[in-house]
Amino acid sequence: MKAIDADKELQDLLIEFLDGNLSTDDRHKLNERLKGDPEAQQLYLALCETHAALAWEHGMMIADLTPSQLDSQTTNGSSPFRLIASVISLAAMVLIGLFVGYTLLSPNPMLNAPVVAQITSRIDASLKTGDDLWESNELRIGVYEIEQGFIQFEYESGVTVLVEAPARFEALSSDKLVLHSGRLSANVPPEGIGFTVETPEAKVIDFGTEFGVEVNNGESEIHVFEGHVRVQNKAELENMEEATVDLTTAQAVRVGESTGKPANIDLATDRFVRTIEEPQLSYPNSVIQLSPIAYYRMPLRTQGLACTNPEFSGELLTGKGTKAVWGPGFIGSSLRVGGRSIGRGGLVQPAPSLVSGQLTILAWVRADARASEATIITDGSMKHGEGSFSLSLDNETGLLKAIARSESGELVSCKDTEIIPLSTWIHVAVTVDGNQLKLFRDGTLACSADCSLLSNIPSPSLSIGTKPSGRKRWEGRIDEVALFDKALGTEEIRELYKIAVQQESELLSERIKRK
Repeated sequence: MKAIDADKELQDLLIEFLDGNLSTDDRHKLNERLKGDPEAQQLYLALCETHAALAWEHGMMIADLTPSQLDSQTTNGSSPFRLIASVISLAAMVLIGLFVGYTLLSPNPMLNAPVVAQITSRIDASLKTGDDLWESNELRIGVYEIEQGFIQFEYESGVTVLVEAPARFEALSSDKLVLHSGRLSANVPPEGIGFTVETPEAKVIDFGTEFGVEVNNGESEIHVFEGHVRVQNKAELENMEEATVDLTTAQAVRVGESTGKPANIDLATDRFVRTIEEPQLSYPNSVIQLSPIAYYRMPLRTQGLACTNPEFSGELLTGKGTKAVWGPGFIGSSLRVGGRSIGRGGLVQPAPSLVSGQLTILAWVRADARASEATIITDGSMKHGEGSFSLSLDNETGLLKAIARSESGELVSCKDTEIIPLSTWIHVAVTVDGNQLKLFRDGTLACSADCSLLSNIPSPSLSIGTKPSGRKRWEGRIDEVALFDKALGTEEIRELYKIAVQQESELLSERIKRK
C-alpha cells in the first residue's frame, strides 16, 4: 500500500511540474524522489514523452491550422502533418526531457562557485539563492536572501559577519561583500584589515574594527562601534576628497543616492545585533548568585524561550512582521515585542510555582511606545481571578503599575510617579514581602502599598511581553527577566542596578582605550 501511495505522490508531483504549478517545496521533494531511483526516473521520462506528444499533436501545431487546410492535406487516410508532428513531438520530448532533467537533477549552479566563507550559526534562518533554500554551511560567491532570522558567517581571515532578516546580500570574494538591502554587523580583526562592504550608495573599507551597515529606501547608514573605517559615496567618486570620510569609535554617517559628503548622524547601537553568544558579565552573574527560580536571559536561539532553570523554559509567540523576534538588548540580545517585529511575547505553561507567598521580579525593559496596558510580565488574567502578579503600564496614565493578589484574594496595586522614557533601557523590580508591595525603577523605590503574602492559587501560565490572551502587548524590548520565590531587599535591588551601571561604565572605558 505504501508503494502505491508513493507512486501516486510521484505522479502527482510530476504532473504538477509539467503543468508549471509545482511549488518550491514540492520541487525539492521531487528532486529527492528522482535522485538514485531508476523506477522514478523511468516514470518521469514516460510522462515527459506523453506530455510532449500531446502538447505538439493536439496543441500548438493543430491550433495553427484551419479545418480546410487539414482536409486538403489528407490523402488516403494519411497526413503529412501527422508525420511532421510526430517528428517534432519526438524532438520536443528530447528537449523537454533535457531541460526538465537539468532543472531537477542538476545541483544548484552556485554549488560550483568558489567558497568565500563558512556559515557558523543560523538562528531561525531562512536563507535562499533565487527560489532555492541554501542549506550548505559553505558561503559561495553569489546572491543570497535571508527572509527570517539571523545568520553568521566567518571568513578565513577571521572576519565575522552577522546578517539580520530581511536582507539581500552578495558574496563577492574572501574580502568583499555587497549589502543590497537590510542590516549587518561585522567584526574585523587585524588579519582582516581591508575587508570591504559595498552598498548601492557607499563603499565601506575597514581598518580593523566592529561596525554595522544598514541599507533602506535609497540610503545607507554606517555605524562604527569600535575602531576605524573609511566610507566613500559611490555617487561622487570623481570628487574623492569630498566623497570620503573616515569614521572612528562611536561615529556614524548616512549616505544618500544623490548626496555629496556623507552626513553625520547619531550612533545607533540599539539597532544592530552584534553577537550570537550571550555575554556572561557582572550583572547576570550577580542575579544568578541570588538564586532565581526562573531567569530568562533572552539569548538568540533557534526556538523556544530559554530559561535557567531549564524546566521553566517556554515557547515564543510569533506573528507577522518585518523584523526578527530577537534584537539588541541591555546585555546581549533581547526579546522584541510588538511594533514591526514578529515577536508577540513568551509563554510558559504552567508558571513557576511561588510557594513562599513572597515574590521578586527583575527586568530590563525598553519602550518604543506606551501602549495601553502594555504588559511586561504576568502569571494570569488578574481581572478574571487568575494569577497572583502583574507588571504593566497603567491603562489611564501610562505609568508603570504593579499588581499583586493577596492571600485573601484582594488585588493590591501601586503606580510609578513618572512616565517611563521612550527608547531608553530602564531597570524595573517588584517585590512582595508579606507586608508591602514595592515597585522600583533604576534601583530607586518608586511606590509601595500595604500587601500581605501572595495568593497561593496555582497559575496556569507565565506570560512575558503579553497578557495570556495574546493581547495588551509590550511595544519594545524586554531583557534579563528574573523571577524569585522570595523578596529581595531594597539594598540588594539598589546594588544590582549599581552593578549594571558600573558594568556599562567599564565597557565604555574599554572602548575608549581601544580607540
